[in-house]
Amino acid sequence: MQNSKMLCRWPVKADSLKNILKILGYSNQSIKKSGLKKSQLEKIIKKRESFTIPCSLFNKGIINPTYEGPSLPKLLKETDKYLVVSKPSGIHGHPFSYSEKNNVLSFLREKNKFSFLVTNDLQWDRGLLYRLDFETSGLMVLTNDNDLYRKAREGTLLGRKVYMALVEGHYRGGERIVNKISTQGKKIKANKSGREVTIEILDRQFLSNPERTLLKVLLKEGARHQIRFQMSDVGHPIWGDQLYGAKESSSRFGLHCYQYEVGKEIFEDNDFWFAT
Repeated sequence: MQNSKMLCRWPVKADSLKNILKILGYSNQSIKKSGLKKSQLEKIIKKRESFTIPCSLFNKGIINPTYEGPSLPKLLKETDKYLVVSKPSGIHGHPFSYSEKNNVLSFLREKNKFSFLVTNDLQWDRGLLYRLDFETSGLMVLTNDNDLYRKAREGTLLGRKVYMALVEGHYRGGERIVNKISTQGKKIKANKSGREVTIEILDRQFLSNPERTLLKVLLKEGARHQIRFQMSDVGHPIWGDQLYGAKESSSRFGLHCYQYEVGKEIFEDNDFWFAT
């Protein structure tokens, strides 16, 4: 069904199929990603003429009920307000279209966890309290309460955030790393007039053959790629993170979301591939 097309009919003459789609509320971006050719979008639609659109466009805003990822997420805990999931590396937290199936939310829909997919129901991230990079594994927390979701986005719900980071080399730097950054573009960059971000090194374990350090990192802000950029900036990129200069090529990624404080509760995910 998700790879097929929907047969539609418009009651009046329209200048183009694209105009019909815009009247129906589809954005230019979603129309562009629909796979419809320019000739199809510019076609004049006669009164009561039938036409087809891709199911991925017709189902805009709906989470695909089929999960197809390289490995399965794990359900760690469920309370009356929260669902706690362990996300493997190599999948997204949420989709941006119906056709995307390599994400945590499609896994949850397949598992019939519907109550956590109706929070914030006009947005693709639904009840996710925060995001993780595609490469990063670990703890993800969802809520079925719109008020708690709002508090998380406003910064009044989430407390202590701890990650495990396997980095190249033996890190002998300080316990506090501070940068000013710009988050524009694919990669985070240093910017003297940008946003100030901080991480703290809570613990470190030196490893050999090859030289690596396993760090426990307290994340202060939670900016996109923050830990990845800040560790790379001090010469110790995340293991396997070639975007930020890692020398070692690896099928495994060295960043894992370990612990989040949410309100009065603390959730943990100990399932890091490099856990010792």
